[in-house]
Amino acid sequence: MMYTSLTLCTRFFDRRFFFVAGAYAAFVAVVIAVSAVLAGKGALAFIDHPLLALATTMQSDVLTQSMRAITVLGSGGVMAGLSIIGVAWFLYRKMAAHASALATSVGGAAGVAAVMKWVLARPRPSGFQALVEHTFSFPSGHAALSLAFFGILVYFLLRHTPRLSLRILAVVAGVAMVGAIGVSRIYLGAHWPSDVIGSYVLVGAWLFIVIRQMERKCEKV
Repeated sequence: MMYTSLTLCTRFFDRRFFFVAGAYAAFVAVVIAVSAVLAGKGALAFIDHPLLALATTMQSDVLTQSMRAITVLGSGGVMAGLSIIGVAWFLYRKMAAHASALATSVGGAAGVAAVMKWVLARPRPSGFQALVEHTFSFPSGHAALSLAFFGILVYFLLRHTPRLSLRILAVVAGVAMVGAIGVSRIYLGAHWPSDVIGSYVLVGAWLFIVIRQMERKCEKV
């Protein structure tokens, strides 16, 4: 992405955004239907079982403790706290569109994850579980929230950081953070691999919509 700073942003929400959001909701409905069919036929086993088996062979006390620490970063409490801080900071800097984009990205991801968990009610993996979770499995809320938060944050950094080295560092750090959180959920036995992959697909599409709205609403200089 060529460096251009976002300036003079107008109001983030408009009719076009809500129309696109409605289309995204239809996309989510299709994903729910397809996921239900695939899960019922066991079609995801070729992804889930080998990767879970691989995670089992890598288990160690040190790695388990590291993964526990990493997975906390993607928890709802941490993501909510960081998002509130980010929104408050943008509002303080009079960057209302940025605040709206951050809140919309994370809030939308949280909503989609909650609805899909409730509708699909997919059981979590049995066997080794380093964490005890009380919600359903698909999609991974940790993976969804981390991509929504760190994804929009990296986008902002790319748009407001002129130095190429820092821009590359932001992308690498963001990908590493989101990837590590997703891997931690699989390693700890909290999710099937397809839960994490599905989260990335669903929230990746939502993040794209939010970013495109920012591109439309802000002048680039």
